[in-house]
Amino acid sequence: MIISNYKYPPRIKEKTWGREIIFSPVNAEYTGKILEFKEWFCSSNHFHLLKSEDWRILSGVFDIKFTENGVETRVRATQGDCFHIWPGLVHKVFCLEAGSIMEVSTKDYDSDNYRLDKSGSFSHHHDSNISK
Repeated sequence: MIISNYKYPPRIKEKTWGREIIFSPVNAEYTGKILEFKEWFCSSNHFHLLKSEDWRILSGVFDIKFTENGVETRVRATQGDCFHIWPGLVHKVFCLEAGSIMEVSTKDYDSDNYRLDKSGSFSHHHDSNISK
């Protein structure tokens, strides 16, 4: 067997907040990606009805906002922290120091993204009501 048969290039999706480097094969039943965030940028506030995600913070500093049943919780996230985002959990990532998050999830469908606002830059003085 030739090892080059197993090698393929990652897919890269540019985003307002940075980029996604998708390292899972196109037809896989799961999705693996690295989310690279620019400092002082945030993702949209969004949720998925089907997708279940697991994250590991690889580098950087983030404030992550979770909203469940109308109750908002904010958590400071740094290197080594892990999170589980289940279907229906509203989440938004604020990047305070440029960094990366590894995400492994069930298959990612564009039609399963429900955005409640837009991604973009945010104020350096954003709400600091954070659980550490």
